[in-house]
Amino acid sequence: MTDVVPDTAPRRNRRGAVVVVDGKLECATCLLLKSVEEFYKKPSNRSGYHSSCKVCHNQESGARYAAQPREKKAGWRIQHKFGITWEQYQEMLLAQGGVCAICKQEEPMFRGGQRAALAVDHDHACCSGARACGACVRALICSLCNHAIGVLEGRGITGADLDAYIARHAKP
Repeated sequence: MTDVVPDTAPRRNRRGAVVVVDGKLECATCLLLKSVEEFYKKPSNRSGYHSSCKVCHNQESGARYAAQPREKKAGWRIQHKFGITWEQYQEMLLAQGGVCAICKQEEPMFRGGQRAALAVDHDHACCSGARACGACVRALICSLCNHAIGVLEGRGITGADLDAYIARHAKP
């Protein structure tokens, strides 16, 4: 009697979609049979998992993101983090003449050979989480002023405190 070799090919339903067999799925991208733990969950798929494994999914997502224009990526980040649209950011930038609302200078930092975008300043007392609601956005400021405000507000130091300190130590 001959030994029966188990079928290691992934099972497919009538539409050709891979189904989970013994806790394994075939990745639609790399075509390797992998454990379901190596796939992101996706309840809307019949299998309950994404068709590509986590490694392939992350590579595809990263490539799609990298292919987007800089402005679109910045727009996503600004809307997600500060609750304002890219168009609102651009309107604020235009209204401020493209400079920091505090020091009236251009952003001094460069990233990737280009001048970095001005930071969105918002009232941290309004929104305690990682995201701002959009209503607490104050203005666009440079990275140096943004760091200064963060340090001073965090320690309860006001502009009046700074003015008093400078006046006390002024040379006659």
